[in-house]
Amino acid sequence: MAARGADPDGDDGWQRALHTAAIQGHADIVQRLIARGADVYAPRTDGATPLHTAAEGGKLDVVNRLLRAGADPARRDAQGRRPADLARANGHARVAERLA
Repeated sequence: MAARGADPDGDDGWQRALHTAAIQGHADIVQRLIARGADVYAPRTDGATPLHTAAEGGKLDVVNRLLRAGADPARRDAQGRRPADLARANGHARVAERLA
């Protein structure tokens, strides 16, 4: 997609490509999207950033890449939750520690 000029920040009305790659744990795709200008701060309609979705799913490699790209671990979603809160709530202690 990106090679054909697709927008790295394109969305489907709910979330962006970076959210989808983060949720699924595709760290290499996350890295490529970031390199092509994807916004690591972009929220879904519920306020969750790609870091929130990666943390919720326990995707440590993706979390690390997003943090290196400048994602904010203190940012809260629409329900007031930080990425570390979502990681803890879903049993991902290592991810929560990384975000603390």
